[in-house]
Amino acid sequence: MDDEKKWSGDEPQKDTAPPEATKPSVRYEENDNWEFEAQAPTLDDNFLADDQFEIQMPAEKPRPAESVPAAPAANSGEKQVTVRTAPLKIALFCLLFAAVVAVLAVLGVRYYTVPNGKEGEMLNPGGTALTVGETKVSLGAYNYYYSRIVQNYLNYANYGYYDLDSTKDYSKQYVTNSDGEKITWLQMFKDKTVDQIQYVTSYYEAGQAAGITLTADQKKSIKEQMDSLKSSASEANQSLDDYIEKEFGDYCTAATLETVQEQAYIAENYYRHTLTRSNISDAEYNAFYKEHSKDYYNCAFAFIEMTYDTTSAETKAASVKKAKEYLTKIHSVKDMKKMIPTVCADLIKRYVAGGYFENEAKAVDGLSEYVENTMTAKDTSYGKETTQWLFNDSTKVGDTTYYCDEENGFIYLFIKTGTPKLDETAVYSVRHLLVTPGEDSKNSSSTSSTEKKYTKKEWAAAKEKAEKLLAQYNKTDKTEYDFAMLAEENSADTNSTSAGGQGVFGGMIEGTKKGAMVPEFEKWAMDDSRKYGDVAIVKSKYGYHIMYFIDKCPQYQYNCKKDILSDRETQMVDGCAVKEHKTVMKKATQAKPEESTTAGSSATAGTTGSSATSGTTGE
Repeated sequence: MDDEKKWSGDEPQKDTAPPEATKPSVRYEENDNWEFEAQAPTLDDNFLADDQFEIQMPAEKPRPAESVPAAPAANSGEKQVTVRTAPLKIALFCLLFAAVVAVLAVLGVRYYTVPNGKEGEMLNPGGTALTVGETKVSLGAYNYYYSRIVQNYLNYANYGYYDLDSTKDYSKQYVTNSDGEKITWLQMFKDKTVDQIQYVTSYYEAGQAAGITLTADQKKSIKEQMDSLKSSASEANQSLDDYIEKEFGDYCTAATLETVQEQAYIAENYYRHTLTRSNISDAEYNAFYKEHSKDYYNCAFAFIEMTYDTTSAETKAASVKKAKEYLTKIHSVKDMKKMIPTVCADLIKRYVAGGYFENEAKAVDGLSEYVENTMTAKDTSYGKETTQWLFNDSTKVGDTTYYCDEENGFIYLFIKTGTPKLDETAVYSVRHLLVTPGEDSKNSSSTSSTEKKYTKKEWAAAKEKAEKLLAQYNKTDKTEYDFAMLAEENSADTNSTSAGGQGVFGGMIEGTKKGAMVPEFEKWAMDDSRKYGDVAIVKSKYGYHIMYFIDKCPQYQYNCKKDILSDRETQMVDGCAVKEHKTVMKKATQAKPEESTTAGSSATAGTTGSSATSGTTGE
């Protein structure tokens, strides 16, 4: 436990609201559905946000498929909770290598892996492409990151999420990056590659400094994966390094892959530690909130969307003229909903054609449920101009405007329905470990809406198991990390662990409002007497929940705390400076258009590595 002792498990100070904050006075909705039901993505959602293992994509909204848009979630009558996920890149390293063996058998090894160079051993023949912090990144490692990122973009472009054609020169196709700059796709590929390398390396170096090491299971996993590669190379009648270079990218070697796996695991281990030791003092919170208080005000609005014909300047002008005409007829939310059949006619037809709604009338009803919304002052989903308009003191309730989203082909019509205010709805954060009766709880589904019936014997066995697990926890240092690891290994609720692919870890259920969980779970979590580190067993109709309390606070405070943690991470990552070795980088892989027998065909996933070949970057 020597390494563990380097980490403080001290109880964090209770955060207090700024002087102007008041206790929430909200009438809460009762609901006994504790399970998380992720909402279907709408046309405005980032379709990648719920998959922690995908490569980090641009912050802008992806281009929706031309043929069939994604439908809004159906209203089931029960309160739906979208599982909150960490930023995509946070957990990039969580599954960098866990699925290598399976991928080898199905897709080819290039697709889900990320290598790096190894200082001390002979850095592969490509030399050092980047120096990130104190870590040298080989050209083979860079190429490996790059190939995976390109392949991921092409896969999503194939489904219409990005306006990217794999048969055309990437240096002549453009995209808007997260800073609002128009750049070529070729530059985007490179920028994202460097960003990912910097991100993972920053966690790796921080982990090294903290004394984080590999677990026995991780060492075993690395050995098994390398043994699998040796076997594959032998079957292909190739040397190991030749096979790896062919499958993983130019200049990759066995040493490259081994080192990257070690670095990725250390980065993952350190990241998990930071998730459970994120204490924020009152002083830090209050100072941050004072500086950024305006960011946490919400303003209510309503909106509907219409198609935007961007074919020519004339068609654009015609679309805008039509939008302005529609706005003259909208003076309330009721008016806006009445306009849905007319304004959203094209979308309605696509929804029905796609099978999301039985008929146009039901599509109209479905869209009506998603008209009313709120946004914060830092939300730029509909452009900075829209946010500034909504929060401007001169904009009154009932005022209207529109926003043209040229990249995605929509015009959004807005009406302001409220004044900016803090969201003081109480939210809580806990970790839990679920033990279900009956079958092996590790294999039980936590997403089924069907309530199962269990015998007294099964309930007794589940209780006994929960008590044994709690006793096991009590023999540890009883830190949040200890509890999280126990949940990772034993919880039946995989949606709250890394096994569920939701971007969460260790039984985490955070920022949750009343009405989202079963009453027994909720009663314990929202008890005003709770303090950080409290642990107990709670029974519900789904089984026994071993609970670990973290925090309860107003929604705006929760959002503020998340931003503080995000700022900490940004400072750590930015502090890991990147130096590019331009001479070596001239040999770096550069994406080339695929050959196609059909002119103008859309991007296709193709075979791995087909779209990224070595070439001169021209730097």
